[in-house]
Amino acid sequence: FRERYEARYGSEHPPFFVGALQQAIEAAKVDLRFVLVYVHCDSSDASDPSLAACDAFCRGVLSAELLGALIDEHFVVWVADQASREGRHVSRQLGLRDAPALAVVAYGELVSGAEHSELRVLERLGPARCATTEAVVGALVAVVEANEAMVVAARAEREEREQNRMLIEEQQAEFNAALAADQARELREEEERRRTEAEARRREEEEQLAAEALEREVAEEQARISARRSKAEALPPEPELGPDVSRLAVRLPDGRRLDRRWAKDSPLQLVVDWVEAAAADEYDVALVSHYPRREFSAAELPKTLDELGLHPQAMLFVKERDSTNGSEEGDNGSVRDVDSIHKRVRAGGEAGGAAVQSDED
Repeated sequence: FRERYEARYGSEHPPFFVGALQQAIEAAKVDLRFVLVYVHCDSSDASDPSLAACDAFCRGVLSAELLGALIDEHFVVWVADQASREGRHVSRQLGLRDAPALAVVAYGELVSGAEHSELRVLERLGPARCATTEAVVGALVAVVEANEAMVVAARAEREEREQNRMLIEEQQAEFNAALAADQARELREEEERRRTEAEARRREEEEQLAAEALEREVAEEQARISARRSKAEALPPEPELGPDVSRLAVRLPDGRRLDRRWAKDSPLQLVVDWVEAAAADEYDVALVSHYPRREFSAAELPKTLDELGLHPQAMLFVKERDSTNGSEEGDNGSVRDVDSIHKRVRAGGEAGGAAVQSDED
């Protein structure tokens, strides 16, 4: 329609809505405007009086600047072209059978006292009332003024709804932000709790493993000490004094002195067993003589006291070899540090069968 109109009457006209009437109504609802339906006749019958009246209306009324300004502010124009099926249907629905004609239609929030879905015709202008620009403008202004309160109320209500919507959205956004913060905090707390529990379990497992390892070491140490002390029970009886009897004195690292008689053909290993039984909590030991300086090796342990020059008597010192790291204590009898295992396994008491004497002997 617009192309035919502009080809015949020029481009000076109100904007015509392109689309169905329902689409025009939806467009008008956006800005709370009325729908102005224009019924147009473009008959091919030159004798049709509507043809001349519509031609005059288009040339003299629709092109008026005053009408255009009024329509731009308050109306959406939809053309019911009687040449189209929809145009004829809308014309009959609005009760406008002759052209040119105008109908002001309100819909939605601009319908007073009715449901918003109800379509209401506020004004109809037949061919006689569409004859002059002044008549059309006056009728449309009267419609606008009569419904101004309704439009203002509708705009206030819409603004209030919009403010309420924005408020709800802000509140929802704040709630979502608070909820997200709470969830993030709970997640951090849960992760921290899990880390704490995992660390506690790890420490507990390490402590348990350490305790089990210490128990094994204690048991091993106790077994070693018990085996050393049992050597005293396997020693031969101490012989009476005689030409074939050797007397040995042994100074321990802790200052104690051992004194015992032996058969001169006794192997040095028995003396070592005797010392280890008396000092069960010491590590591997070696016997040393000072005059002359001599350290008896493991290869000499099977030899007899007589063969080693320890008959008829000798004074020996214990030189300790720490089997854990291979370090040795000096000949001055200093006592090495005693660790926690020794403290736990030392049951007290001296080795049975070993004579421990003071330095006055």
